[in-house]
Amino acid sequence: PVEPYVLQQHVGLYADKASFPEFKNTLLLTSANYGYLDMLENWECHAKKLGLDWVVIAMDERLFKYAGSGRAIMAEGQQVAEEARFGKPSFATLACNKIRTVLKVMQKTKFDIVFTDCDNVFRRDPFRAEFSLGSMMREGS
Repeated sequence: PVEPYVLQQHVGLYADKASFPEFKNTLLLTSANYGYLDMLENWECHAKKLGLDWVVIAMDERLFKYAGSGRAIMAEGQQVAEEARFGKPSFATLACNKIRTVLKVMQKTKFDIVFTDCDNVFRRDPFRAEFSLGSMMREGS
């Protein structure tokens, strides 16, 4: 279930909310299950270095417990705890669950959502004004 309180705590894209008021309504989401914990931890390491703030969509109870209720929400749908390879039914289940959960977050909160899989690591801050994504977000594109 989507917990608005957890989402509200992390909306603003950056940990320093006051410095980036243009993103006050933007929520960064990623997702993982316990089978991909190493990828999630790597993603989080890079996100912290960039000063980002985010919420994890936990695809299984074990990852939810690991990430904590202050950082994670449970995915909608059937839980998948193991690694899921492309083309397998469990991969399709994970993909559908994360899309369903992102949609639910959008409907419940009306936040602007940036979703990224945890295997897409940000080496640089893609939200800075000089980069195309950051520029488009500031323009409302």
